[in-house]
Amino acid sequence: MTKTRTNKSGGAARALRAVFILLVIGCAGLAAYLFFVYPETGPDPEEPLTFAAGVYVENIHLAGRTADQARQALSVIERELTQDIYFQMDTAEKSVTLTHADMRLTFDTETVLAQALQLGNAGTRGERQEIRAQLLESPQYFTITCTVDVTPAREKVREIAALSYKEPVNASVELDMQRQDFFVFTEGERGEALDEEALMVTLRQRALQNDFGQVTLPIVHTEPAISIDDIKNTITLRAHAETSFKKSPYNREDRVYNVKKAAGFMNGFVLKPGEVFSTNDTLGPRTYELGWKPAPAYVNGATEDQAGGGVCQVSSTLYNAVVKADLEIVYRRNHSSTVAYVKHGLDATINTGTIDFTFKNNTGSDIYIFAYTFDSADGQVPEGKDDKTIHVDIYGEAFPENYDSIELTSERIEKLLPSGEMEVVVDNTAAWDFYSEEVARRDGAVWQSYKHYYKDGVEVASEPLAKSTYRAFAGRIVVGPGYYSAAQPQPVSLE
Repeated sequence: MTKTRTNKSGGAARALRAVFILLVIGCAGLAAYLFFVYPETGPDPEEPLTFAAGVYVENIHLAGRTADQARQALSVIERELTQDIYFQMDTAEKSVTLTHADMRLTFDTETVLAQALQLGNAGTRGERQEIRAQLLESPQYFTITCTVDVTPAREKVREIAALSYKEPVNASVELDMQRQDFFVFTEGERGEALDEEALMVTLRQRALQNDFGQVTLPIVHTEPAISIDDIKNTITLRAHAETSFKKSPYNREDRVYNVKKAAGFMNGFVLKPGEVFSTNDTLGPRTYELGWKPAPAYVNGATEDQAGGGVCQVSSTLYNAVVKADLEIVYRRNHSSTVAYVKHGLDATINTGTIDFTFKNNTGSDIYIFAYTFDSADGQVPEGKDDKTIHVDIYGEAFPENYDSIELTSERIEKLLPSGEMEVVVDNTAAWDFYSEEVARRDGAVWQSYKHYYKDGVEVASEPLAKSTYRAFAGRIVVGPGYYSAAQPQPVSLE
């Protein structure tokens, strides 16, 4: 009997292949079982999430992009959005623009991307697939919002405030000697200032509403401290005085020239409150080199030509106006002899470097002095005005309520007689029978002047003003050596 020989190694291989196939089928079945019984809970955490198809942010389709890629794409959108974030404000000087660089901007890009990235990437596989399918049919659009904080713009607002500021300009007055009333008034201008807090409030409100662009500046106006009415209330005619140079010897041509020259120096002078007016300082030295002409001036009871002779008529006219304006007399001195162009006791002499007439502005406002002449030799004299006259007008604040004008009077309170005989001087260099009365023999006097206060034409008060003493002169004559006979007393000889 023959036995068939069995091959053991081949049977083992076939058995292993059968086991492998069973394992593969079992794993596949297990996988299928796990898929349906235990679904997947999320994507692979090691792989970056990408946006699902149908997700848009600011109209950019982010499908397949990572968050970093989306940020890069949206950074361009952010820059474009900042271009519309500005406030433009116009000042009188220039236009100023607040840009996004002057403010603090906060974009909600990260929040939006986080929300957008969740679509189709969260939930179970079935939920994710369902959402992704919906996105294909109905895409989702997200918008980036920018929050604007204008607080950092405070410094720029301060710069705008500086540019916007305008100091109020007080009303003013100028002198125009060609005008009859001398004054030209100019109205003031309101000041302007930026209301910084109001502007910041407006910027915040506009930023919250995304309402950018032109902004009207909130300007606060301030009225000037001094108006035209205020100035006019301090410029009223307080006093007027005038004297005549029509008669001889006051009408001598050179003397009239000096009078007009002196008036010109005073005309339009403005004296501030508390200041002292000096006639000598205002006229300057009277010398021939400075253009003054020779005219009679009093010297020891006689007259002699001096540079600037005649200016005392101007200072005397000024004195009368100053007293009638109720200003404070600082120093005044009368002539050695009376003069005919003012009442006795109401003159004021001056002399270069020695005698001055000064007064003080004792009011609370400017004092304006106008000195001028009317002379037909210069042209037509205004109607109602006297020819060959010098005038002084003083303007300033109105008088107190208890009086509205002042008038001046004077009276002689004492007569002064000459002492001794007339002086006779023999000039041996003169002709044999020469005779000249250099100083006339005349009496002197003491005069008292007064101020009278009036209200509506009625005198309400009076007071003494000043005493003026005019010297008595015994007189002096000059004769030639043969004028007197030997029987007469021999006078003092003048070599």
